[in-house]
Amino acid sequence: MSFFPDIILYNPYYIGDTVLLISLAEELQRQFGNHVYIATKYTELLDIHPTIKAIPLQTSYDQKYKIIDLEKEIKNTETIKIKDQNKIDRETDLWLPNKLECMCKSCGLDINNLKAPKIYLSNQEMEITHSYKRSFNGKLVGFALNSRNSIKDWPYFSLLFHYLLKNKCNLFCFAEHDEYPQDILKYPFTKIYNKSLREVLPYIKAMDLFIGVDTGLSHIAAALDIQTVVIGYEIYSDLYKLYNDCNYIGTYNGLKKHDNGYILQYHGLKTLPCSKVINRLFMSNRKRAEPTALLLLEGLGGTITLSDHVKKIAEKNGNPVTLIIRKHSTLFEKNPYVEDVIEVGNPPLYEIMDKYIRQFNDIAILKSGIGRWFKNGKKINPTDKELDKLWETLPQDLVLLEKYNLNWIQITDKSLGLPYDTVESKMYNYEEFNDIPCSEYVVVNNGFDTWHQGRKQSKCWDLSYWNELIKMLPFFVIQIGTTYDEYITGAYDLRGKTNIPQFSWLLKNAKFVVGIEGGVMHLGYAVGQKNMFILRGPTKGHFFDYPGQHNIDSYICTPCYFVTPLWHDKCLLGCNSVCMDSISPIRVVNTIKGYFDETMAKNTSIA
Repeated sequence: MSFFPDIILYNPYYIGDTVLLISLAEELQRQFGNHVYIATKYTELLDIHPTIKAIPLQTSYDQKYKIIDLEKEIKNTETIKIKDQNKIDRETDLWLPNKLECMCKSCGLDINNLKAPKIYLSNQEMEITHSYKRSFNGKLVGFALNSRNSIKDWPYFSLLFHYLLKNKCNLFCFAEHDEYPQDILKYPFTKIYNKSLREVLPYIKAMDLFIGVDTGLSHIAAALDIQTVVIGYEIYSDLYKLYNDCNYIGTYNGLKKHDNGYILQYHGLKTLPCSKVINRLFMSNRKRAEPTALLLLEGLGGTITLSDHVKKIAEKNGNPVTLIIRKHSTLFEKNPYVEDVIEVGNPPLYEIMDKYIRQFNDIAILKSGIGRWFKNGKKINPTDKELDKLWETLPQDLVLLEKYNLNWIQITDKSLGLPYDTVESKMYNYEEFNDIPCSEYVVVNNGFDTWHQGRKQSKCWDLSYWNELIKMLPFFVIQIGTTYDEYITGAYDLRGKTNIPQFSWLLKNAKFVVGIEGGVMHLGYAVGQKNMFILRGPTKGHFFDYPGQHNIDSYICTPCYFVTPLWHDKCLLGCNSVCMDSISPIRVVNTIKGYFDETMAKNTSIA
């Protein structure tokens, strides 16, 4: 017998929260041994639960109960005043994250002790489930297309219907009323509506897969232990992490950080493409692995290389990967293999390692070219001991990796125990950029990163050479890059005028690109640009060599990158970067002519 009073968890709001409270109620009951009740409008959800009971909402309860009022935590929004574009105060909702954790704190519980909520069915209900399932051939896929709040609705279900019907799935839409988006009515599907929650449970249980927006029916499907995919805003992803087989596809798009929450600026779910959901459907069919993360503190070019590793890891263990990077998280928006991106800025590597190494079951710490796995904070025996030994001293002696005759990405894959016969970095996030006067253009870029803020390095090509090259090219030339890059005379100047998705779109659609080894080289491969002409001196060799790119290398000297810590600031031979100076503009033009001979021959002044 418990010395504590019986507890009532008071929920005046939603279906999904009633489902989540099952987990909290079970934990309270385990700790205190007393009865725990959930006060809710949806009492039928707990009709068959063996230990937790529901009671109707009332204005007051007997004093023998301990009432935990969760109204504020469950609503999880605040009304605030902000100034609009005309500097006039207006009221808006502030969406607060960590809703489940706040609910736990109000109950005095540790969120890490919670178990997956479960909804129970009677034997008679299970007979309905089995009978209904037997009446169809093929997979049964259920949908919750709408939320009470239209902000949470996803506009591309019709594309998903088309894909699943092509794969011979049976589709079912669960709704309160016979109302559905117009664009899905042209497809064959079964309507299940005008049923009580208790009546609908056996039909949801019959599904092989349930796909929905962030709404109560999605919680019910997950609590029935159905494989569930939920589409919503990332700030509510924590509400679905308790379930055994629930894959949450979230975005921060449309949400602006404000104080301790987020303000909705536009319908961000429109930016979640159908392809990302389809890829997650494929992945969520597999057994879910433990959380995996990759940590790499690099510039733009090094950061996009992670897109190769996350794909191979996700295909290997069935789960998308969390990335911990300096900046440039937009590189991974719409990437189906990325679970989350954490930006940490520019602190020392070992400081970030100490912070995150125990937060993930499996985490790989990457330096340029080599990765090292840790499990639960402890180093795992490496697949390649020679590479692992070099990890300690990197980036010093990075040039020693030339002996492997492999690209940067391939060597990293090899060190991580991943397939390394291919280079599969890929950009998914593009934004069309039409603010240019010519539809056919070439791109030049004489920079390499934002971190060094325009400081010239030994791998840079002299500005006078760039100016001369532009005069020789018979094409409309666009210069992209950062505001730190030196302007190239005669180019259409877009330095600092594009975001990363626009930058990527321009690269992808250019006739060809001329640049040095750096961010544009890496991103050019990731966007699928087939005509990349890369000028290389100290960084020539296999390590910075992408398949299909056209390298214009210095004929003198040997690679010297990272031979000393200051290799990029000062020529090791005291020759003032003669290797890059030896690459003449005429040679660059003639190399390009070999691939665009007809156009160049008609227009160029070079014989």
